[in-house]
Amino acid sequence: MNICKSDALLPPGHLILRCKPFAYALSKDSVKTSCDFCFKSAKDVVEGELARCAGCHLVLYCDRQCQKNGWNDGHKWECKGFLSQGKIAPTFTRVLLRVICRLQTGSDYYDVVPPKTHRRFKDLMSHYSDLKNDIVRMEQVIAVGKVVESILGFHKKITLPNESEIIALCGRIFVNTFSICNQEFQDLGTGLYIGASVFDHSCQPMAVATFHSTLIEIRSIVPLPASFPTNKITICYQDSLRPSMVRIRELRKCYYFDCQCERCSEQKFDSEMLSVYCSSEDSGSVIRCEVNPKHYDRCPKCRTEFSADYVRKVAETEDIVFTKINEMTAVTYLDVCESCISVMNSLRFSDTHWMKTHMSYAAFEACIDKQLWEKAFQYGMLAMKGQRKYLQALSPYLGITILKMAKLSWFLGKDKLASELIGEAVEIISITQDLMSWTLKRMAQYVKQSKYLQLLKENDDLCKAAFEKADFLFYSRGKPLLTATPKFSIKWKSFEDAESSCEELKSSSVLLTIKDDTDDKPLFACNVKPDIADTITDGEFTDMRKAILTLNTNEAKLVCRGHSLLKWQHNFKYCPSCAGPLQRNVSGTFQLCTNPIHKSTIHHYPQTCPVAITRVVDSTNERTVLVRQPRHPPGMYTCVAGFIEPGEDLENTVRREIAEEVGLVVDEIKYFGSQTWALPQDSLMLGCCAVAAPGSENLEIDKGELEGAKWFTKEEVREAFARIKQNPGLLVKNEKISFIVPPRGAIAHELLKDWISE
Repeated sequence: MNICKSDALLPPGHLILRCKPFAYALSKDSVKTSCDFCFKSAKDVVEGELARCAGCHLVLYCDRQCQKNGWNDGHKWECKGFLSQGKIAPTFTRVLLRVICRLQTGSDYYDVVPPKTHRRFKDLMSHYSDLKNDIVRMEQVIAVGKVVESILGFHKKITLPNESEIIALCGRIFVNTFSICNQEFQDLGTGLYIGASVFDHSCQPMAVATFHSTLIEIRSIVPLPASFPTNKITICYQDSLRPSMVRIRELRKCYYFDCQCERCSEQKFDSEMLSVYCSSEDSGSVIRCEVNPKHYDRCPKCRTEFSADYVRKVAETEDIVFTKINEMTAVTYLDVCESCISVMNSLRFSDTHWMKTHMSYAAFEACIDKQLWEKAFQYGMLAMKGQRKYLQALSPYLGITILKMAKLSWFLGKDKLASELIGEAVEIISITQDLMSWTLKRMAQYVKQSKYLQLLKENDDLCKAAFEKADFLFYSRGKPLLTATPKFSIKWKSFEDAESSCEELKSSSVLLTIKDDTDDKPLFACNVKPDIADTITDGEFTDMRKAILTLNTNEAKLVCRGHSLLKWQHNFKYCPSCAGPLQRNVSGTFQLCTNPIHKSTIHHYPQTCPVAITRVVDSTNERTVLVRQPRHPPGMYTCVAGFIEPGEDLENTVRREIAEEVGLVVDEIKYFGSQTWALPQDSLMLGCCAVAAPGSENLEIDKGELEGAKWFTKEEVREAFARIKQNPGLLVKNEKISFIVPPRGAIAHELLKDWISE
């Protein structure tokens, strides 16, 4: 890159291009969990779930506006076809279909590429001859064409292009589409961007592509002269954490060109990427491992020989690991990763060997999914070593890894390392991703909030001083104060309101958390007397069960915490060891016994009762057994649940409770997630999934505890979900309903929702 001295330099992070897709579609995994228009996942939607298209009942949307936009962007051409076929077409098929329809409906769409170039679909290279010679892709083109033809049968005004035209269209799509990713670079779908297709490839690029919804942004990651031509700026089309021979082969296969960038032509980093450790303990050097031993048959430093047998084993291992890497593009298996890493370690693969870096990162992600935090930390540190060596300093991929390691380090109590990594991640990611920088700031704020919260718990003077800037959640007779407009939410009260309504406020309130989007605004809970509660008119003291089921997840957790802490403070007043009176700390999060008969002050903390709640399915995964207790609302059935007994692990509790209550033997027990629940006592609900053993499907119901238990099909559960959606929070009682599931807000709801969406 030649830079004129008089030319002003644009700093890294400069926005080069922003454009929307000409055509796009979700990936096959994302169609089940994400909005078909904005790609937002269900967990990021306020309501916690997506609505199905009213036509095909297959495609999902956030709301009516997303459905309208998605319809105009292309679903209007797919809907009837999807309904007829009973399934959503594959990603590439949808993109091709949308391209055909846009081109035939008079769309003269173009993107403006700086400075003023208009770029249209016809400007893309068709790669016709390359595609004709690509047997694998030609088979795909033929298959895709048949599916597109069947869908277009519902739209007589749209005609299927002839074979040559289809090949030309597919050639443009194959080579010019981008993988649309979320802010952690997880693949969500595919998009064809006319403007962004102007950028050529380099394994050491000048810019990177990031996404906000389906909008693409190209930002620089190196300083660029202001006059530098846009069409000379490069981005990276594929994974650069591979040696040049692998990158060149993959680029030729996917994009039909031979990469001649500096990194490939000079084989930069190839030696390190294929290196092994010398067997001599005093060498400490690293050499390149090659299949041909005559070139690299001994350590260049200590001259220790590498036997032909050793070189052969290394080559065989690389072949096997490379195959496993390619097999795990969609799903990562921790046991496979660990097995490969173990073999590579036994053969002294260096920590910066590209395959060990790749497998370590895959193992890191798999451990996070399984909540194996310590093991994830070890694999993450190993992966980061290779990424730091081979990726550019401002690579967002490196930034994301550092961000994840910062979160993990903080969670594991490695505060100093977490602080260093957060600073590094902010510096990298905020350059290329404006929204991600907000996430990083929020994360840094969360760390600061957590540390401040701990100080308030431990330091009584600091906690007293914080009352005047705090907000308060009122309770009366065990009921939290809520407001119902515009939707159910906590009615927070100021310190002045709390001081006038609650006697001895500073000695009876309990600390909940630090308010979101602030560094130092505490939230407390306190009890108000019934006569005072009766005078409050700007909210309603609401039954706890109703509160939990109608509030959003975060506020439901807060009312549970406040309810539990206030109840514990009221009931737990004497030391279990000496029966002496207890002295609470100002935050109300623990109590002290200072009786001199103890050798030292005893701290007493609130206790939580762990409960296992399990979704049990039959061996076909088509039915689930649900139970009903006398206290349940009319028609409601839920998952099997029971308290974990002392000395019992989670798996044994699941087996015992299911055997006791419904007489089934289960295996394949998996952990799902957890939820705090304040009724009838403070509990931690540990959600699990289990499969009834073959031959163990006849129910033997415990009549002393249950009113009934039944097997329900997926269709029956889906219908029950539709009924509960019409009555969220079970606010309206209906004695005639024969079957409903627990409403949103209960972990049983999430367990069953996950099952019917499989």
